[in-house]
Amino acid sequence: MNIYAIVIVVLLLLFLIEQVVKEDKIRQNLFYIGGFACLFILAFRSNDVGGDTYNYTGYFIGKARGYYSTYELNDDFEIGFRWICGLLMKISRTELWFLVSTSIITLAPFLYLINRDCKTSKILPLILYMSGWSILSVTQTAIRQNVAISFLMLAYIIYTEPNIKNKYKWIIVVASIAMCLITHNTGITALVLVLGAYFIKLNKKASYTIVVASLIISVLMKNVFVSLFDAFYNLMSTVEFAEKMTGYYDNAKYSLDTYVSFGTQGPYTLLVLLYIYMSSKEDCKSLHYKCLIWGEALYNVGAYFPMMFRVVYPLLFIGIIFVPSNLNIRKSFMPKSILFALLVFLTIAVNNIPLNQDDHLLPYNFIWQEK
Repeated sequence: MNIYAIVIVVLLLLFLIEQVVKEDKIRQNLFYIGGFACLFILAFRSNDVGGDTYNYTGYFIGKARGYYSTYELNDDFEIGFRWICGLLMKISRTELWFLVSTSIITLAPFLYLINRDCKTSKILPLILYMSGWSILSVTQTAIRQNVAISFLMLAYIIYTEPNIKNKYKWIIVVASIAMCLITHNTGITALVLVLGAYFIKLNKKASYTIVVASLIISVLMKNVFVSLFDAFYNLMSTVEFAEKMTGYYDNAKYSLDTYVSFGTQGPYTLLVLLYIYMSSKEDCKSLHYKCLIWGEALYNVGAYFPMMFRVVYPLLFIGIIFVPSNLNIRKSFMPKSILFALLVFLTIAVNNIPLNQDDHLLPYNFIWQEK
């Protein structure tokens, strides 16, 4: 059993215990254990865990590796990320500090929102973080994007925090959004997607329709997507700044040969449909709920484009924080049993995925292990 599956099994056990015990203190301690396990796996990974981690750590410690060079020699990165690296360097300039600090920046808002907003289970979002939608692999690889999204989540935290005075709240919110936008160029896309999810009203009927329709479209309309991708490439090939994006077109790793079927998309879709079933009308107003619905729909529709999960990652990262309010109702025994079976299925799938850099689950070493 690989290390990812081991952590998920531990989280599944914590989830079962959480659903049995009633004492808030015990449930809170279970969350602390699960949150620490997720943070530990991310923070103490080796520099070869993640497609760009080796280059990022070289950039930070001043040893040129690949195409990122070093902090002193490469000023092409977004200014926000350079500011953060500069601040971190004042404390230490080691690989360990870089990976630990950026991991804390990535997961701290996520864990805070789970602790604040999840009432019926604080473990369930951690299980989905480890097992669902390639979210874990993005947090291991896309360090600049992770930091940018953490600022966006911080803006949401401050905006929805009732104990902060308005005159200070808006200053922090605007500053956090600004940092999101200048830390990675996907920040604007993430902001638009999250704002769209926030302002679009959903009910359970519309949610069912959106998710099911997205699955049907993804399974039945490959030829349409191929034509759209060809047209998009021809358009973007004339745009100078899109050179890296269009470079994926001729790369077999990112081609449209991805096999999409109910078997590959179905488990996540069933999981979200189950969430909708166990949700209340009030749940439909939650940003986490809306992000999950739209994230899953875009994930399905964009399944033929292997880089699409990086685009919808902000929605899904925020969305998996949602936990249905009816999870603990006695009548939910059957849905809860199906949910647990799906989680076990995802655990088995994680354990059986080949660990290599071409898949979305990366081979794992701790930073102190010899390679």
